[in-house]
Parts: sequence; C-alpha cells; structure tokens
Amino acid sequence: MTPYVLVPFPDGAQLEFVYSMGTVVFENKLWMLNRQPPTTQAQLDALAAAAAVYWAANMLPLQSNEVTLSLVRATAWDDPGSPVVGFVVPALAGLSTSPTQSANVAIWVGFEGPSNVAIYRNGNFFGGVPSIAVNVNTIDPVYASDLFEAYVGIIDEASSWGAFPAWRWSVVSLVSGGALRSSMFARRVVSAHPSVPYVTQRRMRLT
Repeated sequence: MTPYVLVPFPDGAQLEFVYSMGTVVFENKLWMLNRQPPTTQAQLDALAAAAAVYWAANMLPLQSNEVTLSLVRATAWDDPGSPVVGFVVPALAGLSTSPTQSANVAIWVGFEGPSNVAIYRNGNFFGGVPSIAVNVNTIDPVYASDLFEAYVGIIDEASSWGAFPAWRWSVVSLVSGGALRSSMFARRVVSAHPSVPYVTQRRMRLT
C-alpha cells in the first residue's frame, strides 16, 4: 500500500488531476492546506471546481489533444480511511495538435518548500507532453518556461479556490527517521521547477 494512504494530513486535502490516453490512465497530485478549517463538503466542491478551471486554462494548452483531463478530485485527508470528497468531470482534451510522447514519458516538475526545511521528492510527472515540445530527449526551453509559469501560478491562485483565503499549496513529508509519521509534516510551496534539459520516465507502472 502506498504510504501516504496511511498518514493523515490535518486540515489538508489531496487534489488529483486524472487523465486518460486511450486505455491508459495517469494522474498528477497536489497537497493543499485548508486556511479556513475544518474542511467542509462545500470547500472541497469549490476546490475541485476552481482547480479544474485553472488546470484547463494553464495546463491543457501545454498538453497534446491525445490526452483528456477526465476527473479532478479533492479529498479531505484528516482521516484517509473515511474521507470526504468533492469532484468534477471536465472531460477536456489537451489543446496542442502535436502528437503526444508515449504514455510513460513525462517532465518531472519538482516542488520546493522554504529553504530552511528539507522536504524531498515532492513533484509531478507531467504527462501528455506534445512531441513538438521535445527534440529527441531535450525539452524545448520555451515550453519548460511556460510549464514553470503554469505551476508557480498555483502558489497565488490556490488562495482563491474557494472563499478567500481558501487553500495553501504544500509540500509534505511522510517519513521521519525511517518510519512513517503520525501525521504529515507540511510547509508551503515556494517554487516549482521542471526538469531540464531532459524528459524522464514515470517511476510507477501506468494502469
């Protein structure tokens, strides 16, 4: 079982962006801290809806029309065993007419917390990358810059994904001293950097 399933995030939510590419399904996840706890159904519904609008406007233009954003889901993580969930079903395709890279080829976008806190390996394997954005294995620098802008925009926009101040995008740590924490350690995201100059492969098997 994936460790984060077992570790609560008090006043936090997991935000998922689920894609389909033919028979392949992949997703990106963000962790959000509720700035007006306790988390309610209405807050999760607003989070999912607003995040879907942002994702459609900022991420889908960077993705091939061979992939479809199928589901955006916001799940309260106070009690992962009995979560409250809000979701929308956008069913929107990427906007680039260039064919996509193969399903397991992605751009790693690493999320950074404050400089005085060491939280590692938070990020997304951003998929649906159009072929025109990559030369052999090298990412087009303009494309990388656009992807950077799309992600860092979340830092400010998350506060308006519901009644202001709504949410804070966070990096999280689940393990301390080799053992799972009793609850997630979280700090705000301060930046998000696409891997350059090369694309990468997803670390997990696609469904």
